[in-house]
Amino acid sequence: MNKSILLLAAVILLYSSLEVSTGGWLRTYFEQEFSTSARTSGFVLATFFASMMVGRLIASEITKRIRGSIVVAACAAGAVIGLIFLALGWNLQITIAAVVVCGLCYAPIFPTTTGIASTFFPEIFGTIFGLLMAAGFTGSMLLPAAIGYVAKGATVRAGSAPAYQRRPIICCTKHLCSP
Repeated sequence: MNKSILLLAAVILLYSSLEVSTGGWLRTYFEQEFSTSARTSGFVLATFFASMMVGRLIASEITKRIRGSIVVAACAAGAVIGLIFLALGWNLQITIAAVVVCGLCYAPIFPTTTGIASTFFPEIFGTIFGLLMAAGFTGSMLLPAAIGYVAKGATVRAGSAPAYQRRPIICCTKHLCSP
């Protein structure tokens, strides 16, 4: 299989694992770490998804001016920074800001990566899209379950440590930026 296709699949796998993990464990994390009410943690979760919506709207304009692979790489770097602040959050306000950064940075990765695939592989895009979706579903299953497994014996913070160590997504997207 073409290494570019594998790279695109790796980006989608990592992106999906992070989005689903963040969306799935955010409320529990805020309730455990900051003793927030269910109402407050629900507000934080809604803020995360609102940030993703805004991020996609912004990215639709940015990708008209900047190459998609650069947008994906920048967003991956921003997501890593957001995840570090989220995982190490020492107060509620900074951690909520990290949630917004994660939402804004996660948002463009899926649509831009699939756009890259459609540009470079137009004749087999249906097949490629199927592979990307399979990678995404795989990521959606693995990391959230791993966080839950570790969190069962400790906390969501302990379980989410692998999430902010997702430096491979930056390495994958660096390759996409090369000519």
